[in-house]
Amino acid sequence: MKVSNATTHVKYYASHQMMITKLQTFNDLKYTAGAEKSLRLLQLNMEKNDWFLGEIKIPRFNYNINFETNQVTIYSEYMFGTQINPLTAREFKDTIYNSMVSNEQSWIYQEGIQFLRSNDEKLKIKAVKEKDYGFKDYTLENFIIRGTKPLGKDEPHWDIAYVDIEAFCGCTKDDRKKAFKFYEGEMM
Repeated sequence: MKVSNATTHVKYYASHQMMITKLQTFNDLKYTAGAEKSLRLLQLNMEKNDWFLGEIKIPRFNYNINFETNQVTIYSEYMFGTQINPLTAREFKDTIYNSMVSNEQSWIYQEGIQFLRSNDEKLKIKAVKEKDYGFKDYTLENFIIRGTKPLGKDEPHWDIAYVDIEAFCGCTKDDRKKAFKFYEGEMM
């Protein structure tokens, strides 16, 4: 993702776009490979859903993987708004639970190799569904509420966003329910 692909926010004196770059260095190749699969699943499915998981906006992102150095670089759109806090967390509790915790979404990705033997042979790629994936870190700092911030140019309406992209991983619905207890514990 280039900063020029981020949502354009127009003010009377200028237009601006922002993105965040994050570098993760893993200690082991298996974690790098796991991160790559998670990011691939998330990106493909969020693109198909206009970057929404239920009612939660997920920032547009791209990533690069370097398996030699075990590094993952994530280029993520900056979400304009305010971090959720203990006073506002209760207002969004049901939205977060319904969109992220109890969500029964099947995560679809393509697996296989492309080859052609003749003009009429199609690509040899199969669609794979993964059910036990989702976000597993519900700390308040990961949620952004738009509040009174105006939407960007051509940006779809959203009230709450989740910005911790690398928290998307293999996890069951029960894992997500257990993790959500932390969110509930942070509310006042």
